[in-house]
Amino acid sequence: MKTPELQTAEFGKYFLNLAERSQDIFWIRSADFQEQLYISPAYEKITGRRRRSLYEDPSSWFRNIFQQDQEYVAKEIDHVCNQPGVQDSYHLSYRIIRADKEICWLQEIGFPLFDTDLRCFGYAGIAKDVTQEKLHISELETASRFFQFFAEKTKSVFWVRDPKLNKQLYVSPAYEKIWGRSSDSLYVNPDAWVETLAPEDRPSENASVRLQLLEELGPTIHYDSRYQIVRPDGTRVWIKDNSFPIHDNQDRFIGFAGIAEDITEEVLYEQELRDAKQRAELANRAKSEFLATMSHELRTPLYAILGMAQILRLKGLPESLEEYVDTISNAGNSLLALVNDVLDFARLEAGKLSLTQESFDLRALVLQITQSLSYQAKEKNIKLDVRFPKVIPVQLQGDPRRIRQVILNLLSNAIKFTEHGGVKVTVACLKILGEQALINITVKDSGLGISEDKLDFIFEKFSQIESAYNRKSQGIGLGLAITKELVEKMGGLITVKSALGKGSEFGFTLPLQLDKFCSLPEVNQEKHKRLKVQAQGMHILVVEDNLINQKVARILLEESGCRVSLAESGAEALRLLFSNPGFSLVFMDISLPDSNGFEIAQTIREHAPLKNLPIVAMTAHILERDRDRCFAVGMNDVIAKPILQEQLIEVLYRFGVKDVDAASSV
Repeated sequence: MKTPELQTAEFGKYFLNLAERSQDIFWIRSADFQEQLYISPAYEKITGRRRRSLYEDPSSWFRNIFQQDQEYVAKEIDHVCNQPGVQDSYHLSYRIIRADKEICWLQEIGFPLFDTDLRCFGYAGIAKDVTQEKLHISELETASRFFQFFAEKTKSVFWVRDPKLNKQLYVSPAYEKIWGRSSDSLYVNPDAWVETLAPEDRPSENASVRLQLLEELGPTIHYDSRYQIVRPDGTRVWIKDNSFPIHDNQDRFIGFAGIAEDITEEVLYEQELRDAKQRAELANRAKSEFLATMSHELRTPLYAILGMAQILRLKGLPESLEEYVDTISNAGNSLLALVNDVLDFARLEAGKLSLTQESFDLRALVLQITQSLSYQAKEKNIKLDVRFPKVIPVQLQGDPRRIRQVILNLLSNAIKFTEHGGVKVTVACLKILGEQALINITVKDSGLGISEDKLDFIFEKFSQIESAYNRKSQGIGLGLAITKELVEKMGGLITVKSALGKGSEFGFTLPLQLDKFCSLPEVNQEKHKRLKVQAQGMHILVVEDNLINQKVARILLEESGCRVSLAESGAEALRLLFSNPGFSLVFMDISLPDSNGFEIAQTIREHAPLKNLPIVAMTAHILERDRDRCFAVGMNDVIAKPILQEQLIEVLYRFGVKDVDAASSV
């Protein structure tokens, strides 16, 4: 068994070993504090001075203390040294000046040493370098002061509460301005905040709701809420409140913090935007309804005018009367073009004009357009010339209806503004890259020409070369604007060259897909004759309540070789269809006295024996929404009034003649 002396000696070795290796300063001094009995090696690292200098001059330790801290340190040490007790110790935090003149913070614990007779024989202590901790605390204090300055100057309300949300730890001065109440009232009664809420917001904005969400979703939850408060004067203020739980360095939950700001102006602005959007939607809806009504009301009489003009030609007229019928047709077509321009303008403006992708013969398309306008050129005694290259792709993929519209607009303009000379249409294939052809079409005339200062805006909407009070030509200035947008929508480019008095040249280039292996049905006189023979077995149902439109449709179809039945209402149409399963095709008007074409088509499709019967809408309702709805209820196609006989022939060929051919081959 070791003696107490031996145990003490061994403990001294352990203590010395600890002190020599420690990063902190271990020291021992005599009872009068005047002699340095021991100082550990860490002294040299922390102070930058040799230990020997302290053994030789123990008072140098005190002289190296920062001057402002010397009095405080001396007072604490004197207090312990004058009345040393077993339980006495001191805790100091002071600055020293290192040998390199840098300031270093020390945190020191000192205590008296007693022998077995409880006589004080010296003092010992440990000093720790806490410079980094002090700097960190200083930075935090600085940041805290800046945060408080920011919080008290900003217009938003910063607030902090304890973990149970029943004690207000901080609220910034902006609370008084926004809430119209004193901050002290919130410190006294934290629940006073809930009492300021608008009655409808109180159930969702209270302490219990936030605590419940914290428990369910965990410490990462953020509360983003909007609510209204009622100020003492009765006015309401919209508040946006972003809050979150806060945790200390040990990730312990210590409370809630948040930022609340007045967003009343923002909410009112959002409401104004919503109201404006709603008004715009209502105005747009009203415009669409007006356009739909205008289109329907104009197309219905145009159907009668142009239809009867076609019937007169089919029946044969004396040569002296042909000119009058042509005048009626030209006037009707001009009005129809105007209606189409207005509708296309509305579609383009709304971004709802859609393109199709189908096979077509470009050569046949161009020839058909030039032939349709040849009478106008002949009437003005001007030459109309069409030129094709020796090699041109036979069939292409694109939107033939829109390409037709572009060529028709440019060519009709050229004829309109040309009094002498001629108009030349040139088609060219600029290059073929893979499966795509770059097609260029130009329309050159010897007409009035356009002055250079007007070239920059001729493609603008409602712009015209002539004054409204000094005009030789018709139109409202939409044709070229629509043409340009159509070309660009199809991925192309339109150009113009012109000089006043020297004519104009409009051209456009389109990238179109090649379709070499597709053969298209051609509508020509030979096929028309063949169709009249084949259509003898076709029984067509025309659902139309307008008597004039009934007459036009019946005569045009009968001239094409069909047998025609008429129905003035939806009920009559269903009765005929259910009692006679032999119909080949149905032409369906949309507006009917007892129902509408959509509902009738849907009923037909629900009847099993008629589910494959072709139904083609023949209507003056031609807006995109109407077309989409036609296809949605099961119709096979949509053709717009007024109807040309060529359109009827094409529809009969696609949906009727194939069946007749099949029947005749059995």
